[in-house]
Amino acid sequence: LKIPNEVTTIGQYAFCNCTGFTGSLKIPEGVQTISNSTFIGCTGFNELIIPKGVTTIGAYAFYECTGFTGLLKIPNEVTTIGQYAFCNCTGFTGSLKIPEGVQTISNSTFIGCTGFNELIIPKGVTTIDRYAFYECTGFTGLLKIPEGVQTIGYSAFFKTGFNELTIPASITMIDYAAFALCTSVTSITCHIPNPTNIEFGDAVFDHVPRNIPVYVPPASVANYRSHAIWKRFNNIQAITPP
Repeated sequence: LKIPNEVTTIGQYAFCNCTGFTGSLKIPEGVQTISNSTFIGCTGFNELIIPKGVTTIGAYAFYECTGFTGLLKIPNEVTTIGQYAFCNCTGFTGSLKIPEGVQTISNSTFIGCTGFNELIIPKGVTTIDRYAFYECTGFTGLLKIPEGVQTIGYSAFFKTGFNELTIPASITMIDYAAFALCTSVTSITCHIPNPTNIEFGDAVFDHVPRNIPVYVPPASVANYRSHAIWKRFNNIQAITPP
């Protein structure tokens, strides 16, 4: 599919379910918004090239475009990524880097993207919405949720594959099953000063191994050990000063 560089707007559903395309999908440089559902179900493409001029990727824009392979490079100019935008795009590999201008990672944006092996969330993000990275099983290594994030939604990281988890002090709410079935986790570091001041949904850490070390602020060890969500872990200890 060759879209001329003169094109500045591509409407909703423009190429919906066009399954016969092959090769690269290159968005023209003049496009600023990739509309809702523009390429939904286009399974034949093997590469996605998004130019620097794009600022908005609409809801369902690349929903179930399963043929894409290699890196997904989202330009830093992007400030909005809609819900389900890359849902079930299972072929992408390597690092997934969220652009620095994004404040909300929307509902189900990357649900089922099993090929990524690293997730980088920038400091500007304040909300990680429900199902954002649901069953992104390929993630490994450290998941560092940056300072500034306030809300982690319902099942946001359900059954993801990372090994270490860092939770910032800025969190005000972690919803139901946010980290449930993250069975590969080997340690958690939580900087929340007092868990009793935070809203937690049920089953936040269901099926996360109970014996892993959980590092918390020294003054709050007792609060964590008695807290309804955290007391399931039997190796809660104080963070050691650097």
